[in-house]
Amino acid sequence: MLWLVRKPLAGIKTWPGDYHAASVISGDIEFQFGNVGNVTEVLEKNHLQGSFFILSDLAELNVDWVRKMAENGEIGIHGDEHADFKDQNYEIQLERLQKAKQILEQISGQKIIGFRPPFGNYDENTVRALNKIGINYLVSGIAGGSDIEPHFIRYLDDFLVMPKPNQDDYDLFYHDTITEPEAVFAELKDEFDAIYDLDGLFILAYHSQILAADTNSQVITDLIDYIKSNNVWITTWKNIADWYREKQNLSLALEEKANKQSIITLTNQGTRAIENFKIQIFPPDIGLVPQIKSEFQAPLNCSFDMATGSYYILINKINPKTSQKITVTFGS
Repeated sequence: MLWLVRKPLAGIKTWPGDYHAASVISGDIEFQFGNVGNVTEVLEKNHLQGSFFILSDLAELNVDWVRKMAENGEIGIHGDEHADFKDQNYEIQLERLQKAKQILEQISGQKIIGFRPPFGNYDENTVRALNKIGINYLVSGIAGGSDIEPHFIRYLDDFLVMPKPNQDDYDLFYHDTITEPEAVFAELKDEFDAIYDLDGLFILAYHSQILAADTNSQVITDLIDYIKSNNVWITTWKNIADWYREKQNLSLALEEKANKQSIITLTNQGTRAIENFKIQIFPPDIGLVPQIKSEFQAPLNCSFDMATGSYYILINKINPKTSQKITVTFGS
């Protein structure tokens, strides 16, 4: 609306750096642990990290595989066993989650901060128990409506609920009865393309006993190759959570002045520096080129994005508890 009435727009770019979208290779490790080798092999080949959510009772029987996964990414909790947490009382959920966390941390050598509940189900008691034991994000089931990006629990400022906006292998194999690997790849590729067009977050979500199996794992390999051919930040859930916490601490105010000049005030309200992110600016008229001056010591890099008709200003670093002003003057 502001752009239609010829007023400039500015905001913080969705993902850090030059990335157009993001993706997480996220596994529910439930049964047939040996199949995970098909995933770790392709991660190692592509120098990537994945997120592995593991059942702790089976982890104790597959110690070597858990350690192999820890070498190739982030370990998270999928439960003590593959049974619902939702609707159990707080004490039971706390005991189950505490047990799973202790076992997985002992085996993996990692500090665990993530949880993917069985069946994607959880309730307020789950969140309370997770917060109690130091877990600060969970991955939910498929998001509904407009819930397609991470959001904070209102009464716990640091706790993130992470969406799963696209289908996983269980949805395709058992709900949609698509079982041919070529058809599964085509379906997930189409979902990736749609999410990429929205600057979104695509989850390559698999189960150890389904898509990671020998007969199906080529789909994971081919999808990773396709995702890599695009401008995508392929990372772990932990890194996505860290970025959203940093972004939550950034605020941007735009004040319009005379002579096509605007003042952007960028504030880092957090306790640590934030690096390598971009501000997106839409000029009030197509074809106007911004002249940039700022309170930052080094000159700011500004680039034009033809697809959106906007400009990006790269911010290398903003220190904690500080504000910096950027003056933008639009000329012909």
